[in-house]
This record gives sequence, C-alpha cells and structure tokens, in this order.
Amino acid sequence: MHEIRQLFLDCIAQARRSIYIENQYFTSTVIADAITRRLREPDGPEIVVVSRLRGSGWLEENTMFVLRARLIRRLCGTAGAERLRLYCPHQAGLGDECIALHSKLMIVDDRVLRMGSANISNRSLGVDTECDLLIEAESDAERRAIAAARDSLLAEHLGVKRQDVAKAIEGQGSLIGGIESLRGRSRTLEATPPDVDPDLDALVPDAATIDPERPLDPDHLIDGIVTTEERPRVGKRIIVITLALLFFAALAAAWRWSPLGEWITPATFEALAETIRQAPATPVWVMLVYVVASLLAVPITLVVVATALAFGPWAGAAYALGGAVLGAAVTFALGRLLGRATVRRLAGSRLNALSRRLGRGGITAVFIFRILPVAPFTIVNLVAGASHLSLRDFLLGTALGMAPGIVAISVFTDRLAATLSDPSPLQITVLAVVLLSIALGAAGIQRWLTRRERGAGAA
Repeated sequence: MHEIRQLFLDCIAQARRSIYIENQYFTSTVIADAITRRLREPDGPEIVVVSRLRGSGWLEENTMFVLRARLIRRLCGTAGAERLRLYCPHQAGLGDECIALHSKLMIVDDRVLRMGSANISNRSLGVDTECDLLIEAESDAERRAIAAARDSLLAEHLGVKRQDVAKAIEGQGSLIGGIESLRGRSRTLEATPPDVDPDLDALVPDAATIDPERPLDPDHLIDGIVTTEERPRVGKRIIVITLALLFFAALAAAWRWSPLGEWITPATFEALAETIRQAPATPVWVMLVYVVASLLAVPITLVVVATALAFGPWAGAAYALGGAVLGAAVTFALGRLLGRATVRRLAGSRLNALSRRLGRGGITAVFIFRILPVAPFTIVNLVAGASHLSLRDFLLGTALGMAPGIVAISVFTDRLAATLSDPSPLQITVLAVVLLSIALGAAGIQRWLTRRERGAGAA
C-alpha cells in the first residue's frame, strides 16, 4: 500500500541539486517532513512546488486548500526555507478564475522523472490505490531529455521558450534563480499564498479528519470520543437531543409542506399584528410573537412579511429584526440547554477541538449562515446553541446577517401591497426598481462572499 509514498521519500532523499514538483494537492505531512529535513541541510537541494491556486469547487477549496495553507506556513518557517519556492500558474485576465493544474509529476535533478496518479496528500499516499511511473537516466542523453522535460514545463508556465528557461537556469546557477528571472509576464508563476481567511481556518478541522493517512476505524473513533463507561449515559442524552431536533425539524417541514402551512398565512399574521398594534406595549407583544414563532419553527420569512404588512416597511423591519434576534436568542439558549452538557461529556480531543474552532468562527461564521440560509431558522439556532459559539457572537452575527434580508423583504412586501391596491405605472415602476435593487444587492453579496473566500489568503 505504501510503495508510492516510499518512492516519494526516496526521490526526495536522493536529490542533489533540485527537486521540481507539480501536483494538484500539497497536504501530505509525511512529504512535508521529508522536505523539512532536506531544507535543514546546509547543502541541501532547491525545491520548487507548482500547484493550482484554488480548488475546483467549494468543498475542495474550503478543506484541502486550507490544509495546504497550513503546510506552507509550516515549511516557510523552517530553517533553509530560502531554498523553497511554492508557485501557482497564472494568466493575466482570468479574474476570479485560475489555471486548473492537475498534473502529478516530480523531477529530481536531471536524473529522475516520475509521473502518475498520486497526489501529494495523506489519503493518496496511505489509502487510495495509485500508479506512478519512474524513469531514471542512465546516460547523458537521457539526462538531457529529463532536463528538457522540466524546462518545457516551466516554459509553458512562464510564457517563454524552453531554451530561455535552460539559459536562465544555467546563467543563474540555480533552478529558483532561473525561474525568478523569468517571472512577471502575462503568463507566469506566482507565489502560492500561504494564508487563508482566518475565520475559515478556524472552522476547518485538522488533517487527521479531512485528509487521513489511513482508513478510519469506526470503533477506534468512538473509543477516542466516548469512554466505555459513559456510553450508556451518553446514549440516552443523544436519544433525547435527537428526538428534540427531529421534533423541530418535523415542525419546520409541516409549516412548509403540510396543510398546517395554510392555517398560518400573512393575512392571519396581519390580523394578529393589527390586534397587537392597538394594544398597549405593542413592541413587547411583537417580540413575544417572534419568540413563539421561533419555538414552533414557523418560517421566519412568513413572520417578517406579516410584520411589514402590519407596521409598514421601516417600523416593520425594525420590529422584525428585533424579534428575530430575540427569537434566535431563546432557541439558542434551548439548544445550549439540550446539547452543551452532552458536548462536554462527549469531549474527546477531536470533538472538543472541532467545537472550539467552530466557536472561533464567531460573528463571521454566523453572518454567512444568515446571509445564506442553508437550514431552517430554528434548526440553525438550536445547533449553534449546542456548539462552543458565544451568545454575543451569535447575536451580532444574526443581526448583521439578517438585516439586509429583512429590509429587502419588508420594502418589497410594502411595494407589492401598494402595487396590488393601486396598479398605476408609477407603482409598477417603483416595484420594478425595488426588485432590481434586491437582485443587484443579492448578486453583490454573493460576489463578496466568493471573493472573500478566494482572496483572503492572498491579502
């Protein structure tokens, strides 16, 4: 199973002058350890690693490429790091896109060329089945061919001719020096960013979870989290929490897909809001409605629409935001009551570390969950309450994340109601402007989130 990994280690150990690597991933701790040992040698080889700038999708970018950034930071802090360069291919005009380097190749000096399917990742070298081919030069002609293969690859990345690369390396007396002297064209190699968004870094668990070196043994994983003595008590608590979450999930589903949703309509809430508006202490009653709606998993959007119809766009938005934050706080507290004690009892090192990282995601993590509502409002509150997230960060993130959506819903609801009651050209035009503004705002937020995830590491 480990022949490919050993081949990597042997190639790195035998290098005299240079190691040139192209690989889609760069997360293997074993390979990083081998590179560290060579960097610490006073006369060790130069090492160049070329990888892609970003992942091919959201999941890959927010897991494997976070692990890569951690590995790069570690290597850059090693003695001898001046003999290490990490690059990614770049072409001017790509904008948010990047060149999708997918090769798996290593060239050692002008003596060894290996290529195949193996990524430089823990999983690829310890779990997956891979196949690599190694060619070792035995004559001067073969050594020249291997050097030419390396120079051709660099010429493609740097936007120059192969002969230019060979002359630059020979003139500088250094692989890194030759590359550096040719960088800066529209097609070039750029330094791989060593950092990612710190909030994202805090949320992503360690390599043992995402990129394991060996298949995970379920029994071993359970033993590391829950002791044998605690399993009966933990089992009961898990059953209670699971039933509670299923109850709220069932309520959320019922409001959306069953006839129950027909009983609670914007008109019903508008009538209720009108009664509350005429009563003393109106704000208190509005807040109470939001708390009850949150506990019953009523869709929050429906309540916001009713509030806007009853109180107008701006007062309605203010009431809705205050009520939503209060309802979130109550269900967050319920989630903490149901789940935090169990989280403590389940606290193996892995679970505690992951929970702490979620907590360190703080305001930004909650903000993104609210901007992109991937789960029902009440369910998010319960799950957040059972984590290590602080109440302050949860409430601030909720307020900041929900404010744009609540304002948009309130203004749109008000303008739609006005247009339905008076479908004049002016009202229709105003409604169209509101719709266009909401669409542009949503697109802007989406672009900001994308750039934030992709660009924070390069800042």
